[in-house]
Amino acid sequence: MKYHSFLTKNLIAVSLLASSALSIHAQAQTTDVPKVAADSPPLIVDSPYSYSGFASLIGGQSSGRCQPTGMAQDTTSCTRYVGDWGHDGIYNNNFSIAQESRIGVQFTDKFTHDLSGTIQLTARPIRDEHLNLEWAYLTYKPDSSWTIYIGRKRLPLFYYSDIQDIGYAYNTIRLDGSIYGWEVTNYNGISVDYSFNVADWDVRAEMLVGTEDAKNNAYERLFYATPQDIGWHRIVGMSFDFSHDWLTGRLGYEHSDYSQFDAVTGAVPLFTGGYQASQSFLDASLTADLNDWILHTEFGDAHRLGIGALARFYSVSAGYRMGKFLPTIQYGTYRESTPFANYNDGKFQTAVLALRYDFAKNMDFKVQLDRAIDNGQPPLQGSAYLVSAGIDIVF
Repeated sequence: MKYHSFLTKNLIAVSLLASSALSIHAQAQTTDVPKVAADSPPLIVDSPYSYSGFASLIGGQSSGRCQPTGMAQDTTSCTRYVGDWGHDGIYNNNFSIAQESRIGVQFTDKFTHDLSGTIQLTARPIRDEHLNLEWAYLTYKPDSSWTIYIGRKRLPLFYYSDIQDIGYAYNTIRLDGSIYGWEVTNYNGISVDYSFNVADWDVRAEMLVGTEDAKNNAYERLFYATPQDIGWHRIVGMSFDFSHDWLTGRLGYEHSDYSQFDAVTGAVPLFTGGYQASQSFLDASLTADLNDWILHTEFGDAHRLGIGALARFYSVSAGYRMGKFLPTIQYGTYRESTPFANYNDGKFQTAVLALRYDFAKNMDFKVQLDRAIDNGQPPLQGSAYLVSAGIDIVF
């Protein structure tokens, strides 16, 4: 089959990548894994030029009862499971390593003591996602409290948004699709960070403004047979991250204008009338890392009547360290409500059982069972199981 040939080529390429990475790293480490910053310290420290990187090799296969869905693609598959909504990564009842495998490299040039430039590139074997520019920004840090970024960055809608490509940074193979799965993941603009202390709490406040035009949008390829261009314009956002000892929290809010353009029919009329509508996102999360326990909960709300619905979603997970092993259970739910009779509101739940094994320095192996229950009419992705395994590395 043509699709099988495509996956075979990707298997060879990603396997070579994994073999090279495995030959570099061979030291044991503990499983006390912090949230890895996207601009974490690189290996080179004595030069104005520095680099760092990450990679994940992931394979999986879905199974379950045959069920038709609202997906535009993969209509011949009995079951399907969306592993990566933002990059059109959808598993079916044939084993694949193309849907979520990825590699990223970040380069930084420190021009002066307080000014630097950063570029991050990612590559995926999945179609139309072979090479993407994720980051391209200048950083100006006048003092230890203030930081100003100008350029292209991740849009920090939720707790893990800025590092969601770095599989090593979290303890499951993939982030919960109930929360992490939207048309836009980046923006072009300006953000300002201010770090300060309140009593014994460390606080970081961020404000941002920007815009994003996503051509031939990967998320929309799940639902449309023709290319769709998505615009998130006049983005304004703010967030507060706070931490003390074993507890970390986040509050975030973003607002923007939404528009959609079909390559065949032109501008797409929205449910609220016209071709542009406002949307907003609210996020709240808490993470507790206490002794051997890691607990994380996240709640979100999306107000998007222009595309037909209001959505509420949450995720909760619990993990327990046992030497180099860390088993995790996770549950998430996504539910839409709509005032429009011709909109099919989505309703699904996900349950996860995962095991992480930190077998070498800066590397882990994970195996995971996902269960999706789709109660939408018609179903959005359908109810299915997904069995997957993967290796993550940072360098």
